Amino acid sequence: MIKPPVRLALQTVLTAIITIAMLMGCGDSVTEAVDEVVRCRSLPGDRTAKNVDAWKYDAIHDAMQLIDPGVDGLTIAQLTKRLAQTPKANLKAEIMDFEQVAEYVLLEMEVRGELVRMTNSTEESETVRFTKAPVPELAEGE
Repeated sequence: MIKPPVRLALQTVLTAIITIAMLMGCGDSVTEAVDEVVRCRSLPGDRTAKNVDAWKYDAIHDAMQLIDPGVDGLTIAQLTKRLAQTPKANLKAEIMDFEQVAEYVLLEMEVRGELVRMTNSTEESETVRFTKAPVPELAEGE
């Protein structure tokens, strides 16, 4: 039979071991989390879809809704610059490959009909600009 002082000491040590194990976890095993992705497509040229983390897509898409490209539209570079300057969004710091992801998202928005491509061609160059797609008007009774 174990004497009471020894039993108390063993219980204390066992409690300490269990507490440490709970705090440290079960070693180096890591559960891998799989993020949701959005497959971003492009209308012209390379039609290979690019996977973008859903949170990145949503952040850039939501910020894009705050930008008014105007009637003349903005180039991808101009839109990306405005996205980086969006108030209350620190997208450039949060998204490592910000410029590339922004381009993928903008092209996907074009495929979805949220942005419209406007092309201005001259003999020397071609400028591609994007503007928001017009909102279709509802017919009476809808």
